[in-house]
Amino acid sequence: MEENFNEFDGFEIDEATMKMLEKKYRGKIFGSVLVLLFAIVVIAFSFFAFAGNLDIMKSLNNVEALKQSGMFQYALGSYERAEKKSNDNPLTALGKTVFFGKLEMQEKAFGPVSCKKLLDEYYPDSKYPQFAIKYLENAKIYTQAFKELNNLLLNDAKDYVEAYEGIEKISAKNPQYPKYLILYFHLLATQKFEQNAKTQLAAYKALEREAPDATWLYEFEGTRTLISANELTEAFRLCPQPVNEEAKMMKVSILRLMGEYKDALMLCDEFYDYNDPSELLDREKLIIYLIKGDARSGIDFMSRYVTDLSNCETVKMLYTLQIAAIKANDKKLDNAIAKHLKDNKLPASETVVKYRAGELTVSDIFLNVESDLS
Repeated sequence: MEENFNEFDGFEIDEATMKMLEKKYRGKIFGSVLVLLFAIVVIAFSFFAFAGNLDIMKSLNNVEALKQSGMFQYALGSYERAEKKSNDNPLTALGKTVFFGKLEMQEKAFGPVSCKKLLDEYYPDSKYPQFAIKYLENAKIYTQAFKELNNLLLNDAKDYVEAYEGIEKISAKNPQYPKYLILYFHLLATQKFEQNAKTQLAAYKALEREAPDATWLYEFEGTRTLISANELTEAFRLCPQPVNEEAKMMKVSILRLMGEYKDALMLCDEFYDYNDPSELLDREKLIIYLIKGDARSGIDFMSRYVTDLSNCETVKMLYTLQIAAIKANDKKLDNAIAKHLKDNKLPASETVVKYRAGELTVSDIFLNVESDLS
């Protein structure tokens, strides 16, 4: 009988044997193909997952450096960008790591109460995971401490000594209260009861040493204190982000006090919203014109107030305009402001009287951090 041979793995096998082997291994060969296809899919999936992870890690590239530099809001932004990218990522462990980092930075950037609000957004049913407990406890203690200390300062303390001693008693009775919050209320007490610049600065420095990262709490009060103490470079560094009118005015006024008039004017223009004029920024710009010796241009810029003095929301604006009128020898505007003050039963400014008499200069009034219009 004629034999037919086939090659199989280097061996020559007759046709009958080949059919038997094919029948025997058909399932295994098919299974191997499936395994191979599955492996290809897994490798491809892993590649895309890795690429996604790489994209996430890229978002976190500088996060440690930002943390070390105390730039927690920027670090928080990095975590938020990474979190958006991790939503579609199958490796949830990385997503959790990103969220843990976000929580930590939320607390450092905006405080315990803000962290609690963030957790409430993620867990509206209040079924918090175990890792959230410490953040919730921090928020609870902070809220309780703030309420008690604030009540003392607003309602109970009649003078600085009473406020100081009351804060110390609360601190001794509640050792769980954050030390930085105790020191923050010491600073508030120095400002509320108008202690001198040296006392306010000492209170601020103690707070800064205790909690250099908690600027979210004391940046406004700290900036005011540093301005009063003529520590202008430090004040500019601490000055809050220009998210509201007061913060914008602070930045401009610090530059003005530093003699950086060009930068101050540029910042005024950058911040200014012609659809929603800001009296604080308008007044700062007028002051800069006065310091530069160009009172006329300052008055022309203030046309919305000059044409209708009732647009002036504060007496400080009226007083500043009156100094500009005297400087520019604009008797009509000077008399109009004097009449407006009298008609509205508003007091005349002692500072304006002294300026008119030559007892004070523009620099005395607007370049002395301890001076203000009265």
